[in-house]
Amino acid sequence: MAPALVRRWQMLNRAALEAQASASQKGGSLAGTGRILRQFVQIAMLGAGAWLVIDRNASPGIMMAATVLLGRALAPVEGAIAGWKQFVDARNAHERLVALLSGEREVAEPTPLPTPSGAVSVERLVYAVRDAERPILRGVGFQVAAGESLAIIGPSGSGKSTLARLLLGIWPPTAGTVRVDGADLAHWPRDRVGPHLGYLPQNVQLFAGTVAENIARFQEGDPAAVIDAAQRAHVHDLILRLPRGYDTAIGDNGAGLSGGQAQRIALARAVRPSPDRGAGRTQRQSGRRGEEALMRAMQTLKADGATLVLITHRPSLLAGVDRALVLRQGVIELQGTCAEVIGRLARESAPPDTPVVARLGAARAEG
Repeated sequence: MAPALVRRWQMLNRAALEAQASASQKGGSLAGTGRILRQFVQIAMLGAGAWLVIDRNASPGIMMAATVLLGRALAPVEGAIAGWKQFVDARNAHERLVALLSGEREVAEPTPLPTPSGAVSVERLVYAVRDAERPILRGVGFQVAAGESLAIIGPSGSGKSTLARLLLGIWPPTAGTVRVDGADLAHWPRDRVGPHLGYLPQNVQLFAGTVAENIARFQEGDPAAVIDAAQRAHVHDLILRLPRGYDTAIGDNGAGLSGGQAQRIALARAVRPSPDRGAGRTQRQSGRRGEEALMRAMQTLKADGATLVLITHRPSLLAGVDRALVLRQGVIELQGTCAEVIGRLARESAPPDTPVVARLGAARAEG
């Protein structure tokens, strides 16, 4: 096939070169004809002027002025002839651009994917920042089945929060893939997958507006869905005790609310409308009531078939998780069922930087 393509290219190239040579020859002939015509007209003008001067019908000054004016008048014509090739090239280029742009197809809407069930798979995930000695995450890989819960534990600085942001598509990975129901998360339209994701970070952020608007993510919708989200997050009663209930106005960063109230409202926002996957990190400032509300919300979400990814140090929250993995220095050190991971860490004498695991293991041993 290659020789045939080479011969075809040579034939087309030869035809293009011949056409270019022919055009150059015609352009040169036309330019030469223009110069000859200009010289002839100037000679004729000088001859006529000389005859008039000899016949004393004109002065030498008039003859010279007429010659200069004639040269000025013919200069644009000669310039047009000389620049005709550039004009034709520009016109042809414009026509090609118009044809290219008019023939370009508009970007088609991506094929809509079905509603995600919540199955998550992470394949060789790497995340690095510039000038860092090593990547924050290095070859992280795991799977979470739809409706399953996973706890990510590990010391501070191990990359847990970074992993949560990559799971939600907040940050793009340096390498590797996060898949939802087998499809690359980057291929999911944000407006399609976004409503099914919930995120409760360690430091929650609410925006200026009403409580209902924050829970609804500032999207128009059925108020009943907002109330349902609050009830599923077990914060409905707390909201009703606010000055204007769901219509209570709050400022940026939850101004006007206590830290615990802001966190619990953010929890309702995370479970609205019905996320198939959530990633969260509990706050130490939430207090026992907030922790109990989070535990009840987790139980409700699991009953609804949601997939949960939990990043926490709290033993009470780890107790109801299906599987766990230990992340250390950006690498998965251990993963399995929650009981297996905690039991193995307890047998291997977990280091002091994972006190929660040690305490939970001890608590289970005592039980």
